[in-house]
Amino acid sequence: MISYKYANSLSKEEESDVITFFNTVNHISISQHPLWAKCIERNKELGYFLFYINRKLVGYCICTEKLRFANIHMGPIVSKNELLVELIEIIYKHYRKLNFGLLNIQLGMLDTEEVKAYTDSVRKKINYSTSNGILNWSSVRINILSNQEDIVKSFSTNHKRSIKKAIGNGLTTRKLMEMEDVVQFSELYESLYAHRKLISPLADSTAQFHELYQLLKNENRGFILGVLNENELLIGGVCIVYQGNTAFYSYGASLPEYRKLPILHLAFHEVIGLAKKDGMDFLDLGGYSNRAADDDQLKGINRFKDGFNGEKLNYPKVLIFKPKKMLGYLLSALRKLNSSWNRRR
Repeated sequence: MISYKYANSLSKEEESDVITFFNTVNHISISQHPLWAKCIERNKELGYFLFYINRKLVGYCICTEKLRFANIHMGPIVSKNELLVELIEIIYKHYRKLNFGLLNIQLGMLDTEEVKAYTDSVRKKINYSTSNGILNWSSVRINILSNQEDIVKSFSTNHKRSIKKAIGNGLTTRKLMEMEDVVQFSELYESLYAHRKLISPLADSTAQFHELYQLLKNENRGFILGVLNENELLIGGVCIVYQGNTAFYSYGASLPEYRKLPILHLAFHEVIGLAKKDGMDFLDLGGYSNRAADDDQLKGINRFKDGFNGEKLNYPKVLIFKPKKMLGYLLSALRKLNSSWNRRR
C-alpha cells in the first residue's frame, strides 16, 4: 500500500533521498530536481509529494502552487510506471481537500501506447481535459553517441555552413567559470527579452544564474558555455544541464546587435563535444512548438532546431484537472485573459 507525505519544504535527509532517486532515472527532467526547483521557481510556492511503500521511496514530484492553481511539470517521478495512476489519484484528492481550482500535470514520460493506457485508466477514476495549446511539451533530441565528425555530417547544409562562418568570423567558446562572466551572461539574457519586448521567465536573473552556476558546479550537473567575438567580448551563450543521460539546453542568450552571426550554431557544436566527454548520450535542444504555423518567431526556432537533424520527442498532452470545478473554470478564464494580455505587451 502506498503512503505519502506532502510538505512545502524538505528536510536535509528528504532532499538527499530525492536527489538520490533523481540520479537513478535516465529519462528525467531537471525541473524535478529539488535544488533546481528552489532556484527557478522562487516566485511560487513549492509543494513536495513523497510516496512510499514499506517506508521505501518509490516516487515523488515537485509542484508549483499559486492562487489555488497547482502545476506539475515532467512528473510525477516513479520507480515503476504501474504506480503512475495511483499517484495521480492521490495528488488530485490532496488538492481537492485543499480547495484548489486547477491542477495541471505534464507527464515526463514520452507519449507511448503504454502511457496512453495509464492516462486512460486515470480518466476512468477522475475526469480531466487535455490542453491543445502551448502548454504541451515537445522537444528535439540529438543522439551524440557516435563520433562528433559523423554527428556534424548529419546537420543541414546551412547549419554546417553557419558553423564554418562562425569560426571564420573569429568566434570562440569557453566555459564561464567566474562569477563576473555569469553576471554578464544574465545581462545578455535580460537584454534579449527586453529587445523582444517579452517578460523574462526569471524573477531575478542575476541571482538565479548565480545559484544555477553553483548548482552546476557543485553537483557536476552541467555548465554555462559562452560565445566570444574576436575581441573576447561575450556576445552569447547557453546553459546546459545534465539530467539522466541527457544534456539539456535550458537557457540561451545573445546580444541583439550580433544576431546576424551564427552564435548558437557554434555553441551547440561545441556543447556536443563537451557533453560527450562528460558521458552524456543525448543533447536535448529544448522546447519545439507544435503550433508554430502562425508565429514567425516560433517557426524560426523550430527551423533552427530541425537543422541539427535530431529526433522529435512528443510528450503526452497536459492533463487538466479541476478539483473544485467552479473555481477551476474561473482560474482557467483568468489565465487565458492574462496570457492574451501578455501577448499584446
